[in-house]
Amino acid sequence: MTLTAANILLTLSPGDTRGLEPLELALNYVNSTALAALLMGVIVVAALNAGIVGRALKAYRAELWSVRRRPNVFDDQQTAPLPGAILLALIFIIYGGIVLYNMHGVPATPTFAGATASMGLLAAYYLFQRCAYWLVGYTFAGTEGRKRWLGGFSATQSFLGLALVPLALLLVFRPEWCSAVIAISLSAYFIARILFVIKGFRIFYQKIWSLLYFILYLCTLEILPILIIYRLSAMLASTI
Repeated sequence: MTLTAANILLTLSPGDTRGLEPLELALNYVNSTALAALLMGVIVVAALNAGIVGRALKAYRAELWSVRRRPNVFDDQQTAPLPGAILLALIFIIYGGIVLYNMHGVPATPTFAGATASMGLLAAYYLFQRCAYWLVGYTFAGTEGRKRWLGGFSATQSFLGLALVPLALLLVFRPEWCSAVIAISLSAYFIARILFVIKGFRIFYQKIWSLLYFILYLCTLEILPILIIYRLSAMLASTI
């Protein structure tokens, strides 16, 4: 039996020839090219300046604990290069902002704008801390004590920022792990803060009466601002 063209001719609808219409991805930070560029861009810049960042981390390693005012001639102590210090601060702010944005759980509609707003909030908090610590150190610890205290702050924030890099990436690309990742992030944050507070205690403690000032410092600069940032981050996550 011979099949004619009429037997094998298929009737195609216009939709069959046109194919499927492309679907637009949801507008959230998981599918955000801008966020991916920001996260990867700062790491690429840090990698291209690995030598400067490495020297900054070497200097910060001593600043984590040391309060010695005049190191001896055998110490290989150096000051963190300014570009390396800025890069490490940016890493902390950008990746810490992602953690802050997810602090109250994955937002119902996570957006790039919300993530960057949280980064801005963390940047403002970072600058507030540096200014406040400079003023307190200038008033109560003198020039050398202030330098050691600010050095400890920069060191703890820099190492914390590096620890938050993989955790922030997990929050973006594996939001179902949010609870566990936030718990680990908070643990890293409080370990860094405890190290900084201990160093501050070693710098400022003189006699028993100085404990009163230290308690006032803890309430004013360590506890109250964190509560305010926590509240503001909740507002950002729910509104942006």
